Amino acid sequence: MALSGYKKDGRELRIFENVDELSCNFAEYIAELSEVSIKERGVFAIALSGGSLVKLMGKLCEAPYNKTVDWAKWYIFWVDERVVAKSHADSNYKLVKDGFLSKQYLFTEQANLAADSGHSEEPPVGVMHSIVTFVPIVHGHVHSINDSVTAEQAAEDYEFVIRQLVKTRVVSVSEINDCPKFDLILLGMGPDGHIASLFPNRPAFNEKEQWVTFITDSPKAPPERITFTLPVINSAANVAVVATGASKAEAAHVAIDGAGADYPVLPAMMVRPINGELVWFLDIAAASKIEVANFSEFMFWFSSYPMIHNKIESLSAIVPLLKLLCLALIGLILGHRKTQIVPKATFKLLSNLVFALFLPCLTFINLGESITVKNIRQWWFIPVNVLVSTAVGLVLGVLVVLICRPPPQYSRFTIITTAFGNTGNLPLAIVGSVCHDEDNMFGPDCKKKGVAYVSFAQCVSVILVYTLVYHMMEPPLEQFETVEWGEKEEQQKSVEMSGYLVVQAEWPGIDDDGDGDGGVDGNESRQEVVGCFAARKMGIVAEKTPMRHILQPPTVASLLAIIVGMIPQMKSFIFGYDAPLSVISDSLEILARAMVPSVMLILGGMLAEGPDDSKLGRRTTIGIILARLVVLPLVGIGIVVASDKLHFLVEGDRMYKFVLLLQYTTPSAILLGAIASLRGYAVRESSALIFWQHLLAVFSLSLYVVLYYNVVL
Repeated sequence: MALSGYKKDGRELRIFENVDELSCNFAEYIAELSEVSIKERGVFAIALSGGSLVKLMGKLCEAPYNKTVDWAKWYIFWVDERVVAKSHADSNYKLVKDGFLSKQYLFTEQANLAADSGHSEEPPVGVMHSIVTFVPIVHGHVHSINDSVTAEQAAEDYEFVIRQLVKTRVVSVSEINDCPKFDLILLGMGPDGHIASLFPNRPAFNEKEQWVTFITDSPKAPPERITFTLPVINSAANVAVVATGASKAEAAHVAIDGAGADYPVLPAMMVRPINGELVWFLDIAAASKIEVANFSEFMFWFSSYPMIHNKIESLSAIVPLLKLLCLALIGLILGHRKTQIVPKATFKLLSNLVFALFLPCLTFINLGESITVKNIRQWWFIPVNVLVSTAVGLVLGVLVVLICRPPPQYSRFTIITTAFGNTGNLPLAIVGSVCHDEDNMFGPDCKKKGVAYVSFAQCVSVILVYTLVYHMMEPPLEQFETVEWGEKEEQQKSVEMSGYLVVQAEWPGIDDDGDGDGGVDGNESRQEVVGCFAARKMGIVAEKTPMRHILQPPTVASLLAIIVGMIPQMKSFIFGYDAPLSVISDSLEILARAMVPSVMLILGGMLAEGPDDSKLGRRTTIGIILARLVVLPLVGIGIVVASDKLHFLVEGDRMYKFVLLLQYTTPSAILLGAIASLRGYAVRESSALIFWQHLLAVFSLSLYVVLYYNVVL
């Protein structure tokens, strides 16, 4: 149980019931910042302290981080160091090397020795001395101090090294001053409130000019040390302070709540990043004296009553959906026939912009920046899950047909609408909403990963729509009747108007070029037989080849993103802080932000049209809704949980699992309305069904997202 994300005076407090929980969250925090930094700058510059902090980092050497962290891009520095030999027991370098840098190697080597020799003896003493050969962090990226000179000279040398790395952009420079801007600085806090080797009432505490200073009279042995100064610490992009145990409670109280008249100014109080984020990691013992509103009572309830924690998690799950609902409500008000604030033509224009501009921009930016050859191998289950969810939906659709007995001409329509869910715009809107808050449970890279996963799934879904769905939505032969051409044209016009916004709500423009009829010569007979009409419809279908519809702007954007992402040279040319085309990618990102609100406004406009008259029948409509919104998500939970236990999923990635679950949870795809219009089959029925499903999905999505947050994720 943990209190995470509590803000106090610009600082985030993460308070944990025990050190093990703290260690897990600490490792996740570091790994997420590493991923973000490497994507933005190509490197991750991290500065470490010694003490118990190193032990807490040990989780990074375990799954999934030992495989997912890009260790080759890490640059290691020391916030403070004791001026002793690197092999000395007091050396922070030795502590980090033995407890973190070499930990992964020692574990692997012991297993190999046991396998080779038949027993589990300790490895030879000499094998752990070389970082180059056995650990994933490059030896040249580990920057320790010169331990063969005086403390003063060691500080000067270390500052010189950092200045050289600032010049080469390995370490960024602060926008506020000329200090180095490390991506992350990790600090422990002592019982006296010291951080790094900055102790209360020592001259180094007040040093403002130097980046690295030295002390020769440390109150803790050994006396000679070098340390970063406060200006350097406060120039970092991210700073984490860790304190555990009751002995740190008083210092944590003073540092976080402020000093009283009886307390000196503690160094930990002065950690205030100028243009960065500060996070305190504490266990309950260290946080016991912190003064927050009803803190003691709240922590007692929080630790003792899981239902309070669940209510908090439930609220955080529902709020993003409420935001989407508000946007849809605005669209409904704007497009309602009684208000008519916004005409239908405006919604059509907006949906065309979503289709041709906003959605491709969102897909290209997030998928292109995230995807790599390695990621494609890791994400293999996403397209598989699309196929599995569709297969399960097909089975449920058959059951609905057998139980509810729809009109025979709508049997295939019933099966396909039960099987195929919204894998595009709605999941993208949900991901964008849940990732909007900085304190979301998915981490700082939430949106990029979520959009990349959804876009990757959408590539498969579009192909599936225009193969399986396209042919399943072919009108049955008995639908073709002998009709007057004038009567046929009136019927067709009525059908097109009834499905107007449904068709345009997703993948607009799909029917803009008509159905290819081309009219009838006035000299021809005004009646046609069934066979001629069926032949004419087959010709129309042949003209509207699915391949043309597969290669729509969002699909093309996805394919381009995959190509660019798989070629590092092209990727570095477009994405990244220093990319030559970063101006273009930044512009596309601005356009991409309009996608989520636009989609929800269009959905509101569609709901404002109300349901059309449907011949599907009330019982069948209810059956499809129950199967799609109630039964299928429950089956999906079982499939995703089982796949996770079989290690089919990306370990430790909650967003990956969340997107997989959404594939089972969303209502039928709005794209089915477009296919219905394209094939001239069940247009009114699809319009009515999509209306009721999306209306009721407000409640089902809220219920299942809360369940995912509290149980599955």
